[in-house]
Amino acid sequence: MTETLFHPARTSRRRGILAALLLGLVRWQASNDERARLANLTPEARRDMGLPPAPAPQPARPIEW
Repeated sequence: MTETLFHPARTSRRRGILAALLLGLVRWQASNDERARLANLTPEARRDMGLPPAPAPQPARPIEW
């Protein structure tokens, strides 16, 4: 598949747009992975890393019909 996406006959504009989208996807995934990793830390680990305590979970809002 990468052979067709990055084929030299493709326009540079198309490759630039694809590269920007892929870079955005990689950055989004990395930030979500980091957020999930920090969410799973114990309070002791957060303190050792110099992070503030985790915020208290917010109660679920009632659904209004």
